Amino acid sequence: MLRLLGTFLLIAGLSVGQSKQPAQTFDDLAKRAAEARDGDRLDEAVALYKKALAVRPKWAEGWWSLGMLEYDRNNHAAAARAFRQLLPLRPKDGTVQVLRLISGDTQLAQAAADAVRQWRFRPYRSDGRSEPFSTRLTVSFRLQ
Repeated sequence: MLRLLGTFLLIAGLSVGQSKQPAQTFDDLAKRAAEARDGDRLDEAVALYKKALAVRPKWAEGWWSLGMLEYDRNNHAAAARAFRQLLPLRPKDGTVQVLRLISGDTQLAQAAADAVRQWRFRPYRSDGRSEPFSTRLTVSFRLQ
């Protein structure tokens, strides 16, 4: 039996209502932004995330990615602005909003992410109000 572990960072929050913009345009921008990010083309990725967020401003994963990219480019003020856009997206139903593989088998990452996105978390509450939260979790696979 082979046991594989993957550690993920997740941010649980609300299901965000999406704008009525054409999905193909947003999907294309989001895909190209992720490809640029993964290809270490940070300037291109930032520009594409900004365009995608102009189409879908309540896209939590986009704000997270933009903030992380700006932080990685040592543009801390811009990173803080992006993260401030993310914070008002308060959790309502405990769905996962942002999920990133930190370590583990990349071949199993999509299956793990698909499984985690089906989970529902009890929203963190402070003073009776739901608050966004982030955590790390490990997903174990057992190959048989």
